[in-house]
Amino acid sequence: MSLSHTSRNASHPFIVALALVTAFCTMPVSAALRPGVINNVADGVLIPQPKQVSYNKQSFPINTSTIISYDEANLANAEYLQSELRRLYQLECKITKAGSSTAKNQISLHIAKTGKALPQKTDGYTLTVNNNGVTLASRGLVGVFYGIQTLKQLLSQHGVELLAKGCQVTDEPAMAWRGVYLNLRSINRSPESMQSMKNLINSFAALKMNTLFFELSDNIIYDRQKFPAMEHQALSKAQAKELVNYAKSLHFEVIPALQMLSHSVWILSNPANFPLLEDPEHDNGWSTNWCPSHPGVDALVKDVLEETIEIFEPKYVHICMDEINYGPYAMCERCKTQNPSELLYRSIKRMYDINASKGVKTMMWHDTLLPTGQYMVGTTDKARGWEIIDKLPKDILMVDWDYEIYTAESQKRLRYFTDKGFPVVGATFYSPVAIQGFAQALAKEPASLGLFDTLWSYVGSWALPQDVAPEAWSAVLLTGQYAWNPAAPKLSEIRYDPIYQISKIIRPDKEPTDWSSVPLAKYYNYRITNSADSWPKYGAENAVHKVLGSDIQSGQVRFRLAGQDAAKNVILLSAEPDDALPKGPVTIALNKKASRLALLITCNLPLDRDSLAHWSRVTSHPLVAKARLEYTDGTSADLEFRYRWNVTDWNSKFGVFDGRIAVTAETESGSRIQLIRTDWVNPHPGKSIKNISIESQNSSGMSLAVFAISISAAQE
Repeated sequence: MSLSHTSRNASHPFIVALALVTAFCTMPVSAALRPGVINNVADGVLIPQPKQVSYNKQSFPINTSTIISYDEANLANAEYLQSELRRLYQLECKITKAGSSTAKNQISLHIAKTGKALPQKTDGYTLTVNNNGVTLASRGLVGVFYGIQTLKQLLSQHGVELLAKGCQVTDEPAMAWRGVYLNLRSINRSPESMQSMKNLINSFAALKMNTLFFELSDNIIYDRQKFPAMEHQALSKAQAKELVNYAKSLHFEVIPALQMLSHSVWILSNPANFPLLEDPEHDNGWSTNWCPSHPGVDALVKDVLEETIEIFEPKYVHICMDEINYGPYAMCERCKTQNPSELLYRSIKRMYDINASKGVKTMMWHDTLLPTGQYMVGTTDKARGWEIIDKLPKDILMVDWDYEIYTAESQKRLRYFTDKGFPVVGATFYSPVAIQGFAQALAKEPASLGLFDTLWSYVGSWALPQDVAPEAWSAVLLTGQYAWNPAAPKLSEIRYDPIYQISKIIRPDKEPTDWSSVPLAKYYNYRITNSADSWPKYGAENAVHKVLGSDIQSGQVRFRLAGQDAAKNVILLSAEPDDALPKGPVTIALNKKASRLALLITCNLPLDRDSLAHWSRVTSHPLVAKARLEYTDGTSADLEFRYRWNVTDWNSKFGVFDGRIAVTAETESGSRIQLIRTDWVNPHPGKSIKNISIESQNSSGMSLAVFAISISAAQE
């Protein structure tokens, strides 16, 4: 199922589906904890979890004298590892062909044909790390590449030394396809946007994903068809090819996706295409269908498909064709006297034949072909696709989009296609429970190729992290995790923050180690208790005191809390004039230099929660509060605390991209308690900071709560 982020219709049936999906997004991935249990980001966590891993007490130091040794086939992998060490740690290691160096300080990359522990799959690998070095072997180049991703996660900085944690890993994926569906309509051709997309693709590779869907339409400047309304930001063919080639260099299968027949509003970026619509007199928004009988459609389809294939050189093209039922179909003068299912068949076969003539296979969404009223609500009775399914070529790959918890009914729907001889691949959404359940089911189906994530309204622009909802970041990481290893870990056993994990892949950051607490006792202005009247009004069972009663460790930072017996335990800022909460601003004296500040914070739910949860506003970030660093020279620097970007509410199901979950727990009644660590890199570390002033600024009824602040000393 698809939904454009640029052309949404509030009455679209997607809204109903989203409400159902949200109901299934029950327990957050780290919420199954008893009260007061700290959930810190784990050092050296491996994502996806390998099939087999055992640790030893050894470690291997990596420094400028370390040699990356490669056999003849692995030069590209050696260069990639070299570039990643440079990017992540500013460390320059030499690469050399195997046998040309006698140095003992080596990371060895090689292809092996035999070995008792070596997985049979070419994307499997073995990785050994001990005091003597690192040995990475696979039967294929892609397996070595995935082993490098695991090695990267085993690295940790200890002062000036980079250490690889000692271990033995034997690993291979459960599924052949592990991917993400990206709508590229929101990116532009600027160098910054292009680089952001490359960084994003590299982060997907770090999760051992291997399939990318690029949804195209009017966002490429084609030669044979013109879409003038989008040419101001559309990619050139050379830029599209650049992204494709970059992804392929990281072992991705790149599949272009084109909204054909249904959701065809994109063709209207050229006003001359209005006559091609089934109902050219009315604006049907995202439910726009084109006329399957119009001869002009044949020319458009042929031009766009052939030119797309020239750019991508793909193995598959995704022609979409979902939700035909929601738009006008078989009603125009050309179509209304024809058999609706035959119109559908001719459309599919036309595209299939064009693809096949270029040596490319076809894939499409499954719902168009389901029997009406069976397996799924809202299937396409207008097109009556079930009447022609047995006529379709059996090598069409059917994409089963299933966003709810996988059930026996879901399995029947999947096997409706596999029993007819079609291969299938699964498409999931954002619910953690649904992602793991679907992955586990697909892994047991011989005709299934794998699983990929679709995000639709949860992404405004993939090139801008702030335009991607926290739910989407979590879903991407969990899809990578469970498409590789559906069995482990259980959701209730995950002890890391998925959003933080993917954010540090996209934006690597070397965290300081020299932190000190800022004394806040005299600035605390409120006491959070178990009283039903206490902010944020959880009630007597909330067990907040079990979270706030002791210090909290988050990464290298130890946050000093007020303690269970303190008269006041938080700096709380009023959200509204009459809320009876302490008024701001609160000004905290520092009188020292600092390279970075870390704040332990949270907020309450916004008053207009339903509005912010609406599918069209899930990427919005209302302003909660502002902080200002005032330097002794009279200058200042500001930081904004924005909801679901660098702060979120006590019982949010997800963390934030520009921060990390420092602690999470669950109350006895099942409510989630969560505190966020937000870091502020001082833009002027050479200046002495006089104070930090924090003031509520929001218009959504949210109060900012600050529990602790730590600072890292500026490097002289």
